[in-house]
Amino acid sequence: MIIMGSSVQIKYKHIPAYKYITVEDEYTINCKNIRPIKQETFECDFLKFDVDGNLTIKVGYAWDGCSGPTHDDKTNMRAGLVHDALYQLMRQGVIERSCQKEADIMLRQIMIEDGMLLAENWRESVLAVTRAWTYYRGVRIAGKKHTKANPEYNKVHTAP
Repeated sequence: MIIMGSSVQIKYKHIPAYKYITVEDEYTINCKNIRPIKQETFECDFLKFDVDGNLTIKVGYAWDGCSGPTHDDKTNMRAGLVHDALYQLMRQGVIERSCQKEADIMLRQIMIEDGMLLAENWRESVLAVTRAWTYYRGVRIAGKKHTKANPEYNKVHTAP
């Protein structure tokens, strides 16, 4: 039992600000070629990743959408969610950093599945292909630094 008073400390983690949070339902997707390093199921408050490559994103998971000079819409929201969760698992050491390319390919595939390439005319179609390719190239070029384990990520702070 914790009794509140001036000598009681709280423990917390510093995390960057996010734009979105999942609500209502869990979301599970199979990450075909990605497996946990320890060959055992990993689970935390908002993510679960099993030995068969099933990633479950639980209610309350927060993410910041697609990064860079982009705009969030229904064609990239699910892709950004899965991509952010996979990069988080890399930073936490649950999956290998060498899985970055597979995570980036999944980003592009999910965007296409979610309608990024559906266009009413050839001009929109060209723009959609260019947009999906640009997102993919962006994470291929700049994503590596965001997969690196950060000792601050799991650091527990105490106050006061």
